[in-house]
Amino acid sequence: HSFIPSAATNDVLQKFLETFNFEEFTRTEKYNVSYKLGEREGTLILDKDLRFLEFRLANVKWMTLDLKRRPTSDANPYGTDIRFKIQSRRILRGDEVEKSDTYSKFLDADTKVLEHGHSYSPRGYHGEINIQIHSDYRPKVDFARRKIIRRFRAAADVQHNLFRTDVEVRLTEVWEYSRPDSAGCFTKVIPERQEVTVIPPLPDWTRPEDVHAFAREFWHFCLELGDTLYP
Repeated sequence: HSFIPSAATNDVLQKFLETFNFEEFTRTEKYNVSYKLGEREGTLILDKDLRFLEFRLANVKWMTLDLKRRPTSDANPYGTDIRFKIQSRRILRGDEVEKSDTYSKFLDADTKVLEHGHSYSPRGYHGEINIQIHSDYRPKVDFARRKIIRRFRAAADVQHNLFRTDVEVRLTEVWEYSRPDSAGCFTKVIPERQEVTVIPPLPDWTRPEDVHAFAREFWHFCLELGDTLYP
């Protein structure tokens, strides 16, 4: 489940921590790069230094449900969109990449798919990092996202029910890069959007009562989280 990216409110993180008694346990920076493979498309995952981590083939989406909520205040006149998804994907890393003629080139440190821009300033007008597409990959890439991902879980010293003890919430700052020119420089950048993702503990699908309890818990948790982050 995720909330569709939107502009972050100034106190969103503090409100979340105080309301849910969660604490941050890790923070990472990554780049998600859309990459064309013939008629198919996948996603390259790069670390903060633009080194290759893994290649994700296109998601198999078993269910996607968009929920449009009514606005609750004049401050948020468009309401909050919430998206529920059940999906799977194949991820290639390690030996699978090294032994593949198609994917092993991503491991070459001298020809990274993305590289830092060669402009005078390392950052753009909105504070975003300047990146561009390596010349070898310009026909294959037209969109990238820089993400700073903060992961949260329930604080150990606070009593929660089983669902809230095991659920994970990710608050992600997103910079979107698109419309590259002939030199591989992105001409459009949308800075610092916010994405909230809830990753729940899955129930025993063979037990209907567990599935029903999971659905109720997940539903109420997401609605409460949406009201807290985007009142």
